Amino acid sequence: RPTETEDKRGQRLLVQLRAKEGERGQYGHVFIDEGQDFQMSWFACARLALKDPDAGDLWIMLDMNQRGRRRPPPQWASVGINAVGRRSVYFRQNYRNTLQIALLAETFAHEAFDAPSHDGDVVGLSFDRDDLPRRGPWPFVNVVSDARVEQSIKGLVDGSQTQFVLEGALHPAAQTVAILYARASNDRGRIPLISRLRDRYSDSERVTVSTIDRFKGREADLVVLLRADDLSAPDFDHDRYDVRGLLYTAITRARTSLVVLTGRQTDLTREIADRVSTLRGGVEESAAPLAVLSMA
Repeated sequence: RPTETEDKRGQRLLVQLRAKEGERGQYGHVFIDEGQDFQMSWFACARLALKDPDAGDLWIMLDMNQRGRRRPPPQWASVGINAVGRRSVYFRQNYRNTLQIALLAETFAHEAFDAPSHDGDVVGLSFDRDDLPRRGPWPFVNVVSDARVEQSIKGLVDGSQTQFVLEGALHPAAQTVAILYARASNDRGRIPLISRLRDRYSDSERVTVSTIDRFKGREADLVVLLRADDLSAPDFDHDRYDVRGLLYTAITRARTSLVVLTGRQTDLTREIADRVSTLRGGVEESAAPLAVLSMA
């Protein structure tokens, strides 16, 4: 039902399951991924889909740092899930991101999500360098005017087919590229740009143009965050979206290379650039450059 909210959809399905309709009691095991995006009514539906709702295997995978939309942390007891005494498994080893990208992402991670102690706490994990075996170039922030942003993106996409260099740092060839942008802006001037980029790369198996939230759960060798200043725009829907959660999500989609393009400097883009500058000191740099890509 197109007009339904996420929670209304969950509530409607929950009524069916409670009436012993639909997929009530069909499964011995239920595995949920991206649980940070679930409404509590969805968790209630998943519980009732188990053959044994109280003792069946319900695995919930979630990264609360990726909470792009504003919602409170899960309260398990409110939907009949007994988290007390259950096993929590923390997947700390990070094989996707390089150390450089993960350390920047940590800047925008939520420190903790406090739930009542009797209900099982949901916490944000910090990164340990020993859990990050991959190394790579530092993320790059560049101020690019709207008139030149397409040229910059084309240079990145074309140039990254082989090894390339930004600010003296070597980047390996990117087999996959994601051009990501924030969704909720009323700036109509950006729509033609996005449309042109989508048209240009519509047949490409290498390049994806997407909103940040739609690219959740995916990854690319090179991520280009387009118009990062949109996240600070007055018309951005700050009541609906968690800006730092969206930024964390965008950063962690990058396997090796991250380029942040902004039309103007904002407090947020300065924070990114300042954090990269601060982090550079203690981490081994990449090998010497082999080629040069101009961002002019």
